Amino acid sequence: MFSDRSKVVLKELEDALVLYQYLYMNHEHRIVVDNGITKREIRLDENLHFYAKDLTYTDLPDMAYSKHMTLNYCLGVVQHLQKQKPSQFPETFATAWEEIKQITMSNLALNFFN
Repeated sequence: MFSDRSKVVLKELEDALVLYQYLYMNHEHRIVVDNGITKREIRLDENLHFYAKDLTYTDLPDMAYSKHMTLNYCLGVVQHLQKQKPSQFPETFATAWEEIKQITMSNLALNFFN
């Protein structure tokens, strides 16, 4: 039993894992986060290093972004994705997060339950 811990946060931690899995499972998977100043495209490489590309200043190289991808930040990204429109299957999913979660769960099921 959790005495001083929130069950809501515990459930949200699963979302952070889904986000990490989504970014890791395919080198083409990326998410775009708009922080109000610029849009950043975030990706994860095969060595579990995060990188971000500034979409406003596309001539800049990708920046190391691992230190920014804390659990709190990732949970905020998930909240952002829950309000964002889906990119690959806009006719199927209501939000980008629903799309990401379904793609991830489907890929995991195909790879681990065969």
